[in-house]
Amino acid sequence: MKTVIVLFISCVARLCSCGLESSFSFDVSNPDRVKTTLTSKKYSGIEHDQYSVDEEYTVTEVRDGGTTIRKITEGEKCTAIDLYSKGDEKFLVVWVFSGTLQLLRFEKNGTEWNPITKKDFDNKLSEISPEASQDADAYQSTSLNIANPDKSKVDVSEREEHGVTYKTYSLNDNVYVSSIVENKLIILTSGGGKKLKSAQYHFYDRYAFLTVDSIDLGSPTSEYFRKENGKWVPIEKEKYDRKLKELLEQAADVAKRVARDDEETSDSEAPSGDADTQSSKQTEHDPSNRGVVDISIVNSPLCLFIDYTFASNAIKLVVPRNDVSVTKLMNGKEEIYTLSSGETFEYARVYLNKGAKSELVFVVTRTSSEISRKAYCKSGHVWRNCSNYDAQMKNSRVSAEWISNFEVDLASTTDTYECTVFQVALLGITTKQFYPKPGYMAIEVKDGNKVLWHAEKPQTLNGTLTGVFGGYNGYCRSCIISENGDMMLLEMALFVDESMVYKYFEKTTDGKWAPIEKKDYEKKLGQIKQHYIKNSKPREQANPNEKKLLTMENTE
Repeated sequence: MKTVIVLFISCVARLCSCGLESSFSFDVSNPDRVKTTLTSKKYSGIEHDQYSVDEEYTVTEVRDGGTTIRKITEGEKCTAIDLYSKGDEKFLVVWVFSGTLQLLRFEKNGTEWNPITKKDFDNKLSEISPEASQDADAYQSTSLNIANPDKSKVDVSEREEHGVTYKTYSLNDNVYVSSIVENKLIILTSGGGKKLKSAQYHFYDRYAFLTVDSIDLGSPTSEYFRKENGKWVPIEKEKYDRKLKELLEQAADVAKRVARDDEETSDSEAPSGDADTQSSKQTEHDPSNRGVVDISIVNSPLCLFIDYTFASNAIKLVVPRNDVSVTKLMNGKEEIYTLSSGETFEYARVYLNKGAKSELVFVVTRTSSEISRKAYCKSGHVWRNCSNYDAQMKNSRVSAEWISNFEVDLASTTDTYECTVFQVALLGITTKQFYPKPGYMAIEVKDGNKVLWHAEKPQTLNGTLTGVFGGYNGYCRSCIISENGDMMLLEMALFVDESMVYKYFEKTTDGKWAPIEKKDYEKKLGQIKQHYIKNSKPREQANPNEKKLLTMENTE
């Protein structure tokens, strides 16, 4: 018999925010029945009381009268306390969550509580009540980490449809899910008499939705979450259903268009047959839509969409796929920019507002003589040329709660949980780019075992650390490696002592990164771009019956 936990990976979410928490000290000699929910069991001569801490409260310590048994430190959360007693025999289990769930066991000797191992706890409990020992042993607890589930307690199956990934997590009946988390982000806990039963999690592109089903004080209940800007936030069921439906329909539509274009490509490569049949197939595709890119959709058959965050701005990088000519940029039905004759679209950076909608777009194009960069801001339903884009960018920033520090490794080739990593060709230069995800602070940059930069941990000022994020004086916002032939350059964007600082490096023939001046870095990049302009021809407008579509993966 299994309790099924279904997590379909599909879209938008943020950390559950339940308001300010009230702190209290839990006294085992006089348990607080207001801030906890009591569940009692009786075995042969032994009493078992479990106090589940209600979600809106935080336990700062567990004590017995004036004696502290266990302090709950920063970064920890106490979710439950179990008391076992028979006469003078008393045992205690404290449930502490700090990324993973720990069960801390204690035995009372006289007036003191001493920590004991699980083996000793089981043996001693078995001596006074075999029934209680069996129940305690069978009652396993786990924290379900949707990013990295414990496969010794959770069976994981996975399927994909129209690019949407669906994951199913199944637990044995004797496993109690104390919380659902995403690494160190607590999404939901089962305090206050709530028992987590199942969850549904969908993932597609940069979006994620989560449904959690629970039994709360005997009644079934469901809660809905959406992930956005690196945080999980609760969402109403009606809005959840509407957004999820829109996402799945959009994913199915993209899949159909990709399949249709693949079929048309296959037909165009086959030996020519009946002329009327060929003509019919060509008229099925609306020529007016050739080269038109809609930045509001999740995926495009014409362009590669890459999502990342820089300086608290959510950004979508739009890059044309191989042999694709872009003639117009649209945002749904809104026209952003139409290319003129002789102008070639290179890429665009789309800045999203706090509602994850496109608000500011930088369009980069080239002609036979120059590269141009234009900014367009949304005003109502019209996109206008924008000069005050700095203010627009600032207004769109979304702050994220600090989760943890980490190190950027330039040897990485794929995304990590803390960092977005991608490789793409821009203006004739192959780039590999690194952007920390919201809530994660890069305090070190290294290439394999070689450290290139590390934030300093300054001295205290009047007993207080002067830095941020654990006392460090800064962090790395991005790293961009640019490569052309034998030349490899690195730009490091740092935020140090509340100011932006840029560092530049070039890889030497012996494979080491050597610091260089900004002027040398810009000169070398400029030479590559000028060579690209001089030797590149404008892309011809792509014919859907002739072009070959790339997969959704970046193959640059």
